[in-house]
Amino acid sequence: MIHDSEPNNSPDNPPDMYEEVWSQTSPIGTSFEYKVNCAGDPETLEPCYLSDLSAVRVVTADNASLRLEKDFNINDYSDEVTRRWVLYGPQEGAPPASGEYTFEYLKVGDVVRSETPDYTQS
Repeated sequence: MIHDSEPNNSPDNPPDMYEEVWSQTSPIGTSFEYKVNCAGDPETLEPCYLSDLSAVRVVTADNASLRLEKDFNINDYSDEVTRRWVLYGPQEGAPPASGEYTFEYLKVGDVVRSETPDYTQS
């Protein structure tokens, strides 16, 4: 069952976060990431919608199911605050296929929200 478990989050008032399928090709190779970030520019690791999730899963355009890793930290060098779930693809890996990617947000094994952004490989 897919539902929105937060009473203040509805289609008119969604959580303050954004999903992304990201890839790059550079002189050192091709790489990619699946990630979802809390929005904003916080100065501390303040809680956001992603903080209390037990897992974030991505179902790829090729129908593979992948689990993202929680990455909430403050960079020691730059003091940049990161509040996200992310999975890095292998260096020299093929970029993700174009299509729909479903991000599923889980609490205690139940999908509490899902979003399906479209990704076009360029």
